[in-house]
Amino acid sequence: MAFIERQLQLAVNKIHQWSAFNGLTFSTAKTSCVHFCRKRRLHPEPEIKLEGQLINVVSEVKFLGVIFDKNSPFIPIVQVVPTIKYHLTPWNSHGLNFLNPFETFDKANTASEIYQQLFADNREAYQNFIPIFTDGSKCSSCTSFACVFITSTLSFQLHPSCSIFTAEITAILHALSQISSGPPDNYNIYSDSLSALKSMTSLNRFSHPLTFNILELHDRLTTKDFTILFCWIPSHVSISGNELADNLARSATNSLNSPVPVNDVKKYAKSILHSKWQAQWDHKNTNKLQSIKRLIDC
Repeated sequence: MAFIERQLQLAVNKIHQWSAFNGLTFSTAKTSCVHFCRKRRLHPEPEIKLEGQLINVVSEVKFLGVIFDKNSPFIPIVQVVPTIKYHLTPWNSHGLNFLNPFETFDKANTASEIYQQLFADNREAYQNFIPIFTDGSKCSSCTSFACVFITSTLSFQLHPSCSIFTAEITAILHALSQISSGPPDNYNIYSDSLSALKSMTSLNRFSHPLTFNILELHDRLTTKDFTILFCWIPSHVSISGNELADNLARSATNSLNSPVPVNDVKKYAKSILHSKWQAQWDHKNTNKLQSIKRLIDC
């Protein structure tokens, strides 16, 4: 220990001389010494001085965000695990307003007229908000979406591999994109996809990629004095805006070249492979198992 102490003291003296020559000073109060040692029995700590003052010996020190411990240099830093709050909105986000005036009503036991009246009450309460209706559609051969505005509509087909959820999210994103080109105003975006609306208020690392695009665009619009609300409405209860969006989505003919989420591609590829496998299995007339198990589990 005496030899190590002398060598360290010489090194500290040289650093002190260099700093004095270059006009720099080291704070003795902020200087500390850590003795890294494998010995478990008691042993003397080194006594090193800076500007005549004894440097404080500590058990651990933090350097450039890394905590070094005298016994196990990286155990403390491993124990400090950062926790990401996925359920918080992104930095600078103003949050989303998600309305659901129909929440307490069971659709199976509620007449369409009641839903229409509830929607009328909602429109009266938010009469200063411009309504926008969005909807997505999916059949065996195509996936599409539509947006209905006061004076215009739009509808596009997506890649067939896109899910209905992707269609609903894309519709909301395009509604925000359309109003972003106009002057600031109050808007109420109506969607019959409860899962799409919930996905925008409860984020996690598995969230749909377009959900983050919606939140980013919503945040930019809010900073420009836009006020944007989101509201869930039930489908197929004769709410005119929603019915029009549904019909436009089903009849969309123009294709939109947009990226397909990885999860949608995986499910689409799995579905195609399963269909081909099932077709081959159906032709195995000489296989005894085929007569017992007609359908292949995927």
